[in-house]
Amino acid sequence: MCKLVVFDMDGTILDTLGDLQMAGNYALNIMGFPIHTREAYRSFIGKGLVNQMTQSLPEGHRNPKTVAKLTEIYLPYYANHIKDNTYPFDGVQNMLAKLKQHGILLAVLSNKPDKYVATLAEYFFPGTFDKTMGKIDGIPLKPDPTSVKMILAHFDISREDCIFVGDSGVDIQTAKNAGLRVVAVSWGFSTKNTLSEFGDIAIIDDPNLIFKFIIDNKSSHDYNHSQSEN
Repeated sequence: MCKLVVFDMDGTILDTLGDLQMAGNYALNIMGFPIHTREAYRSFIGKGLVNQMTQSLPEGHRNPKTVAKLTEIYLPYYANHIKDNTYPFDGVQNMLAKLKQHGILLAVLSNKPDKYVATLAEYFFPGTFDKTMGKIDGIPLKPDPTSVKMILAHFDISREDCIFVGDSGVDIQTAKNAGLRVVAVSWGFSTKNTLSEFGDIAIIDDPNLIFKFIIDNKSSHDYNHSQSEN
């Protein structure tokens, strides 16, 4: 029985790509570096801010000093524009409400800085999540399982009673490293083909189907088979 669902944020419950692109390009432009398309930013995010900043820089400039300067410009701009072009994916708010009404605990776990995770979760989903957690100094980023284990301990829930929902290989590996069942969503920042490379996992195309999958408690194999028949 599922008692807790842990959601990734960027690309899973929120489309944050527009604001990440705007902030990233603002910082790059200030420093005189080439800017990037929205699609390019899909490949930059998911592994934490340092990785995002590094990947956005030209290869010859990916050194700690330049990354730190870019981050210094990026962070205040992003903080001031964090909700300008960010929005929940269609169907996500309804899906979360149904899970909550069913008595299931809800959490968010992201590699985004912790204060931004809390801000976005409360702004777009007020009172919905029982716990949010982003990047905290001293705690390894996903796919390290430490943060997942901390969330499980917070609720005193076993890994068998938890499902992780995400949109990337980092999320899938996080769940596997923590021993959790995992659901991958295809509307986020990774393609369905990329997600399918991670083996027999449930890949869901519609937020409303997450509720059905969790309540039905099907195996990934059975779910994917039934979904392909519909």
